[in-house]
Amino acid sequence: MSARPNFGRAFSRTVFAGCAIAVMACGAPANLSVKQGTGPTPMIPSPKTSLIPVINVADARGWENGDTPAAAPGLSVNAFAKGLNHPRWLYVLPNGDVLVAETNAPDRPDDGYKVIFVPFTNGRPSGDAIDVLTGFIEDNGDAMGRPVGVAIDKNGSLLVADDVGNTVWRVSGRGQLPR
Repeated sequence: MSARPNFGRAFSRTVFAGCAIAVMACGAPANLSVKQGTGPTPMIPSPKTSLIPVINVADARGWENGDTPAAAPGLSVNAFAKGLNHPRWLYVLPNGDVLVAETNAPDRPDDGYKVIFVPFTNGRPSGDAIDVLTGFIEDNGDAMGRPVGVAIDKNGSLLVADDVGNTVWRVSGRGQLPR
């Protein structure tokens, strides 16, 4: 009996080696310091091409307990409101309450895409968020719109910018936000 060569294993190794070489041949690290590449007259290197473009995307993980962004000297920073669902825009009402346009993340639109009302007392959230404008997501999960900005017009109506529907919605009527 003669041994049959294992072409599957040899083929797999060849494909793996080819892919590894192709990935290693793509892209290169930056050659300029941040100082050289910024300011009124930045140095702009000539473009480099590669088989596969290199894209470095930072992992988004949120803030750990007690961590904050770094404020400029003489300023302080603390959380204004937590537990929001991908807030895009906020509007502070004259009495200190806040309207928030939430859009959530692209992979979970069914539990976001709305404008909420957050009651505040003495500069802190003082109650549960209340949905003010919803219905941007159809039952099948398709986004008909996405609220990305809010304002109040001179007549007291709520204006909501929608960047999917390319519309500014006016919300008005006899209803009032709870208080």
